[in-house]
Amino acid sequence: MTTVTGLLLALSWTGSCVSQHQHGHSHLEPRAAATDCSLYQVSGQSATPFENYRFLDFRSLSNYTASEPAEITTQQDSGEEAVTSPYFNSSTFEDVFQILSGVRNPDSNPPMIYSAQNAYISAAESADGSDTYLTVRTSRNKDFQSVAQMRSVESVLHASMRICMKVLEDSNDTVAAGAVVGFFTYKSDTQETDIEILTKRSHHQFQVTNQPSTTEPAGTSNVSLATGKNWTDWAEYRVDWLQGQTIWYIDDVLGYQTTNSVPTEASALMLNLWSNGGSFSGNMSVGAQVRIAVQYIEMVYNTTDDATSGGTATRCNVDGVETKGEPQVVQTSAAVVTTCIASSTFFFGLVVPLLYVLIDL
Repeated sequence: MTTVTGLLLALSWTGSCVSQHQHGHSHLEPRAAATDCSLYQVSGQSATPFENYRFLDFRSLSNYTASEPAEITTQQDSGEEAVTSPYFNSSTFEDVFQILSGVRNPDSNPPMIYSAQNAYISAAESADGSDTYLTVRTSRNKDFQSVAQMRSVESVLHASMRICMKVLEDSNDTVAAGAVVGFFTYKSDTQETDIEILTKRSHHQFQVTNQPSTTEPAGTSNVSLATGKNWTDWAEYRVDWLQGQTIWYIDDVLGYQTTNSVPTEASALMLNLWSNGGSFSGNMSVGAQVRIAVQYIEMVYNTTDDATSGGTATRCNVDGVETKGEPQVVQTSAAVVTTCIASSTFFFGLVVPLLYVLIDL
């Protein structure tokens, strides 16, 4: 009986080839160029692959570094400053993001004014593990708050987006209160998914929200970083905006998930650093500045124009790959079928004669 039970378990194991073929969570082929992939799958709870992939890598841009731009003065109140590097005019960047400029909100106190001069490529310290990074800043002068915002060129409908960043300390090893770092999707104030760092709050937490959080309180939460870590350390922040659900991660660890106030409309992807003197952000002192450093931004997403490819599409894994930013092809369906057939042939070649032996016994 024990022998027969073992054979039945073996038969059950052989049937798992079907689910392995359907879900494709293993068997990676060598790294592929993005053009080799037509669908992208991520770790976590998203069973539906995405059609588009973007990876902006700011870690090796030594040819684009320059000295830190001067802070915006009270005379520069129109936000018409030019970009700080040719990199921001390159197709690598412009095909994904645009840097906003001009008056954002003249009625806030202080008024907010976008400036492209608040985004620049910086040389990294040796401890950062890279040659360069993107610096984004906001500063307060007596007349207005100079802020920065990057907005995606495309509107997306569902995405998994990640950013590796940290808030930079000043020369006194402190961070000025009153600024907000935002990495989020946005269509309107009621169609928005946020990751936000508030510098007036604990350095060990960040806030995640589906807007409007006022009508759906379960749509917001404070998420803690790992013990002993804070947002002045490098960390990867991730949000998966899926149909009917939003999930946030910090360094690949689940932070929060909700089905409340999940956006349903195509939206832009945003990165910003701002303060408007309000109750949410707080008020930055005149002369204060806050900066963040960004090593990379990684996005997989769908648009309203996408139609999911059929079974012959080449699927690539975004997570658990050998090199960050280089999706890996999941073993093709043909290869899985061949493996299953070979396994079945081997299995039955051994098991069927053994069954005859057992029957004779």
